[in-house]
Amino acid sequence: MAFLRFHTRLGEVGRARTAINLAFFNLGVGAGLWAVFIPVVRARVEISEGVLGLALLCIALGLIVAMPATGWAIARYGARNISAFAAAALPVACALPILSPSILTLFLACLAYGAVSGVLDVSMNNEAARVESTTGRALMSSFHGLFSVGGLAGAGIGALLVGLGDPASAIACAVVLALFALAALLVRSWYLPVGDRPAARVKFRLPSRALLLIGILAFLAFGLEGAVADWSALFLEGHKGASHALAATGYAAFAGAMAVMRFLGDRLVTRFGRRRALLFGGSLIAAGCALALLSPWVLLSAAGFGLMGIGAANVVPVLISTAADFPAGSGGISAVATIGYVGSLAWPPAIGGLSQVTGLPMALWLIALAGLAIALASGAVRNR
Repeated sequence: MAFLRFHTRLGEVGRARTAINLAFFNLGVGAGLWAVFIPVVRARVEISEGVLGLALLCIALGLIVAMPATGWAIARYGARNISAFAAAALPVACALPILSPSILTLFLACLAYGAVSGVLDVSMNNEAARVESTTGRALMSSFHGLFSVGGLAGAGIGALLVGLGDPASAIACAVVLALFALAALLVRSWYLPVGDRPAARVKFRLPSRALLLIGILAFLAFGLEGAVADWSALFLEGHKGASHALAATGYAAFAGAMAVMRFLGDRLVTRFGRRRALLFGGSLIAAGCALALLSPWVLLSAAGFGLMGIGAANVVPVLISTAADFPAGSGGISAVATIGYVGSLAWPPAIGGLSQVTGLPMALWLIALAGLAIALASGAVRNR
C-alpha cells in the first residue's frame, strides 16, 4: 500500500524521473562494483595483466557495438521498452564477470556486460531527454550526477564486500546486484509513454555534419575524462614528487568536483544556456589543466584537476541534450555517445604514446587544447 501511495503521489513525470534516476544509479553502481572486484576476479581465474587487459577490451567492444544498434532498437521498439529492459538487465550483466570461474566465461561475460551497459547508456539518456522536453527544464546534469553517486556507492559497497573473501564476496555482490535489478523491475512501467511509437521501418544512417560536430566535442569531453582518470596520479607522483596517497588527490578532486557540479548544473544551464555552459566549461578545463601542469606544489596541482572537474561536469550532459534535439530517426544520442566512448578509449593510450616522445607533462597539454576547442565550438550548440 505504501508503494502504491508513493506511486500516486509522484505523478507521471515524477515517476519517469525516478525510474531514470534509478537507471543512471544502477549503471554507476555496476561500474563501481566491477572496478573493486577486478583484482578478485583476476586472482580467481589466474590471469596476467595482459590477459586482463583483453577482458577489459571485451567490455569496450560490447559498448561500441551495442551503442549504434541501440539507436535503431529505440526507433523500432520504443525508448521506454529498451530502457526498462536494460535497467533491469544491467545488474545481472555486471554480476556475470564478477562470478566468472574461467577465462572463457570471463571474456564472454565482459562482452555481455559491455553490450548491456551500452544499451542502457543510450536508452536512459533518450528517456532523460524526453523528460527534459516534457518539462521544458534542464535536467540532464542531475541525471548524470546520479551516475557519479552510483559509482561512489558501488565502490563503497564493493570495498565492504571484498573483505568476506572469495567466493563469498562475489556471491554477496551478486545478491546486492539482484536487489538493484528487482528495483528496476518494480519501476519498469514508470517511463513516459508519450511519443513512444515504434517505427515501421528503420535504417542505419550516417550522422549529419551538425551531429558529427557534437560527436567530435563528445569525443574530446569523454577523452579528457579518461585521460585524467588514467594519468593524473602518475603525473603527480612522477613529476610533482607526490607520495602514493597524495597522488590520488588529483583524480579525487576531479571526480568530486564533477559530481557536485552535476547536481548544480541544471540550474546553471537553465540560467545561462547551453552555449555559455560549454564556453565556461571548456575555459575552466583549459585553465585547470594549465594550473595542474604549471604549479610547483602538489596540492595546487590537485586543485587544478578539481577546476577541470568543475569545467567538465556539464559538458557531456549539455552535448547529450543537444543531440536529443536532432530529428527522430537521426540516432542523435546513440551517435554522439558512441563517438564519445571511442574518445574515452582512445585518449589514454594516445596520451601514453605521445608521452614517450614529448614527456607526460607536455602530452597532458592536449587536455587544455581540448578544453579550448570545446569553448570555441560552443557557438555551434543550439542554445535551448
